[in-house]
Amino acid sequence: FQAEQQVKMKEEKVRLALEKLKDANIKKLFVRAHTTDGSSKSILVDEEMTVAEIVEMLISKNHATPSVKWSIVEQLPDLHMERNFEDHDCLVENLVFWLRESENKIVFSERTDKYDVFCTPEKYLVDPPESDMSLVQRETLIEEFFSPKSPRIPELDGMLYLKSDGKKVWKRLYFVLRASGLYYNPKGKVKSSKDLVCLQKFDLVEVYTSINWRKFFKAPTEFGFALKHPQIQKKGSKHIKYLCAEDMTSFLQWLTGIRMAKV
Repeated sequence: FQAEQQVKMKEEKVRLALEKLKDANIKKLFVRAHTTDGSSKSILVDEEMTVAEIVEMLISKNHATPSVKWSIVEQLPDLHMERNFEDHDCLVENLVFWLRESENKIVFSERTDKYDVFCTPEKYLVDPPESDMSLVQRETLIEEFFSPKSPRIPELDGMLYLKSDGKKVWKRLYFVLRASGLYYNPKGKVKSSKDLVCLQKFDLVEVYTSINWRKFFKAPTEFGFALKHPQIQKKGSKHIKYLCAEDMTSFLQWLTGIRMAKV
């Protein structure tokens, strides 16, 4: 019996040692999360925490009323863009890409567009958008696109403006959204699927929204978004794809479609 107890004690010591070793290898960061009222809170996060878990921490720290609208936003002033993190994202693995001298910051704020697709799916999933949809019709539409067994993305195509690499020149081109990526016709406004080429696959990039692109990039509209890998932190990279929608309606549809394709 005594020998058995000693074996169990050794096994427990090994288990505790392995747990300590695992904890020592986990990346941890102190993050300062700013709020829209000008205040901020510092929190310790690690690489195993999801954005949803960190949102819960910040709701508690800021004594905020719980809501699905609470979001963690990454602002990149040098690139004039920002990103609303998805709840399943890992914050740490994205923040390690920040340059030491950057002015990037994390903002904790309520964003109505975070899950608005589930409140008014007709604005995002139907082209052209419908109005006055009943509750039953909305539930049917949500089930059609977000069914765990067979989720699908919106059938989306239309005109977008694409910024030329290294230039403040924008071309109006025909684009098509597919599950694998964003495709376009380099010949211009011709709506032909046979001439489509891939602008960007979605597997290694995230979608960001514009901040004052009209001033900095001479964008044709204020409804801009970009596709880039989180590691790209300097402007001027040819691996950042800058696009503009023609109006808010199409902007929200393209943004939502890309988010759904990436899930």
